[in-house]
Amino acid sequence: MERESEEFCFPTGVRLGNLFSLSLIEIHKNMSKKQSFLATLRLLLFLTIIYPFNSNAEFLISEIVANNSGTTLSDEDGFPADWLEIQNPEPSTASIAGYYLTDDPAVLTKWQLPDVSISGNGFLVVFATGKNRAVSGSELHANFSLGAGGEYLALVKPDGETVVSSFDPEFPAQLQDISYGTGSGGPVAGADFLLVGAEVAYLVPDSDIGSTWQEPSFDDAAWAIS
Repeated sequence: MERESEEFCFPTGVRLGNLFSLSLIEIHKNMSKKQSFLATLRLLLFLTIIYPFNSNAEFLISEIVANNSGTTLSDEDGFPADWLEIQNPEPSTASIAGYYLTDDPAVLTKWQLPDVSISGNGFLVVFATGKNRAVSGSELHANFSLGAGGEYLALVKPDGETVVSSFDPEFPAQLQDISYGTGSGGPVAGADFLLVGAEVAYLVPDSDIGSTWQEPSFDDAAWAIS
């Protein structure tokens, strides 16, 4: 399954802090070329929707690597495997027994996790290799792999119906050896950074305009609107 979407990326092994809920953002960008400005707009649109939801501060998919060359992490067979990380954001240890991982929204019970305890505020790595290894105490391998081009990914309760964390409709195309995720600040809600079709003020300067345009209070009334 190969799709595309949006969120944010960070180097493998780096955890982000809390994500702040944003209700309104005005963006100003000092660009020397119109092409650079348009490229920036495309990047902002790429970052439009954050979709990993953790409804009741349960387990959540906190990080993935879907384009792994093996330079940072390989599985027990020496294979440069895709992997995902599940976080327990609660302070106490809890078992993830019976939960499911899936890359198919039509098959929520695709791969079931064994009885593995995750310490409070701890993490569990699951390789996405298609090798289907679900033995408690051993390296875990889901029965599917992750599409580097982007796809749906979800963690589902043992009832086989309730999605507690997901990249929905999909995570975006992934860069090699760059992890992608939600950070470690607990529940994450969707946030629209820039709506499709929204008006954007811009200026393509032909000289140095200083840095006052970077201030939140800057008045861009004289800038062009697109």
